[in-house]
Amino acid sequence: MNRAQFLMYFLVSFMMISLVDAASPLPDYRETVLEMRWQAAPVPAHVPSIEREAKALGRAEAAVRNRDFDAMAAAAKDIVIHAPAGQVTGWQKASAAWLSLSRSSRDDAKDANHDWEARQKAERIADNALGEAAYNMYAAFRAAPDADSAGQSLGALAGIQEARGKYVGAELALLASLAIREDAGTRARLDRIRNENGFRILEARSDEDRDDPRACLALSATVAESQRDGIDDFLTLSPDHGDHPVVLRESTVCVGNLAHGTTYTIGLRDGLKDTHGRIVVPGARPAGPRGIFRRALCAAPGRQHWHSPDQRKPGRGPADSAAHYLREPGGRGYAGACRPKPERL
Repeated sequence: MNRAQFLMYFLVSFMMISLVDAASPLPDYRETVLEMRWQAAPVPAHVPSIEREAKALGRAEAAVRNRDFDAMAAAAKDIVIHAPAGQVTGWQKASAAWLSLSRSSRDDAKDANHDWEARQKAERIADNALGEAAYNMYAAFRAAPDADSAGQSLGALAGIQEARGKYVGAELALLASLAIREDAGTRARLDRIRNENGFRILEARSDEDRDDPRACLALSATVAESQRDGIDDFLTLSPDHGDHPVVLRESTVCVGNLAHGTTYTIGLRDGLKDTHGRIVVPGARPAGPRGIFRRALCAAPGRQHWHSPDQRKPGRGPADSAAHYLREPGGRGYAGACRPKPERL
């Protein structure tokens, strides 16, 4: 092969690799704690062996039966080292073994109702094993040789993170997986997590004991720094007459200079992000559809109230109707006047 042929071969190979990478991009997903551990612990040398892997899997099963955390740690390491199909598969199998230990220990904790020490020990093993399962699946993602393998590991990691209560990590893992390939099942999982635990409106708050009442929305996370100066671009207010200053304090957005005797509809537009890059979910509970709160300001100052389809007061009216919580000066609670029935939003 002469120099010209070599250069042509190199150019064609480079173009083919670029096309493959463009078609299946690897996601840029990092979980801070797991990433720190990944960087601190070098990947063990791979010594594939069917026999040694089988022995390691058998030791892992014994560790589950005995609820032995240390034995599982040793077995999981050997599963990764000796996996014949490659270390990515080894990490995935090790994660599955840790999940088995976590589930078994969690069952023990439920059964130990009257033994406090046994329940605490079982819960500790279950939590730690779940954390190890997350790390091993994260390692499988980080070691993935291609986008398909990375997407598979991300989908499994999202489930583990959700079980740990790490909803930010779960949502970002699913977003990274969808960046590789659109999938209806993954999209449905993402929508469910976002609506239940994503960046959303938590509640409405009122500040009515003043000449210029204001309405506030409490969010589940802090707004991204890049969008804080333009927060009013994401707020919707109807009717919008006059100057209504918008103030953002970390995760609370307030709009002021409202008028007594006027009913307002306030919400958030799509596109607002939190510090993790998650987009706000306008339709998440308890805000009702499209994240809308209806604010009824009665004609008399000090006689205003919030109402939304999901704000109910226990023991006040039928369960299927929105409660009308009226706040008077002095906080006396319910009042007989100024109680229009709210519309379903």
